[in-house]
Amino acid sequence: MQTFKDTVTGEFWQFEDDVRVEATVEGRRFFAPHGGALDAPLTLEPSELPPPPAVQVPASVTAAQGGIALIHFGHMDAVQAVVDAPDTPAEYKWAWSRATTWERNSPSFNYFADRAGISEQQKDELFVFAAGVVP
Repeated sequence: MQTFKDTVTGEFWQFEDDVRVEATVEGRRFFAPHGGALDAPLTLEPSELPPPPAVQVPASVTAAQGGIALIHFGHMDAVQAVVDAPDTPAEYKWAWSRATTWERNSPSFNYFADRAGISEQQKDELFVFAAGVVP
């Protein structure tokens, strides 16, 4: 893949490797493999795409948002089984039933998630998704 940035607009353009590029006095011209000229600005310069922006994992979400995220990702049944397990500490069960917010780093959330087989990456994905839920 060939990547170019328009020096006027800042937009990125990508072309397949079989697209031919010719530098002229006016700028670069692009040609399809069959030889036809492509409609591209003359102001394109070779470039690389910028890295994607880092995703910020929210520190907390509402319990409704979190529950909907668990359902969305198919984890609710596993988490509910942990909540209902006889060896789950009473304070965690109490927190599950009464919390209005879920903290990403809370011991109770991580207890349930860990025992339900939810990885650290999946926990982050749950919180990112949950933050966008409007219950």
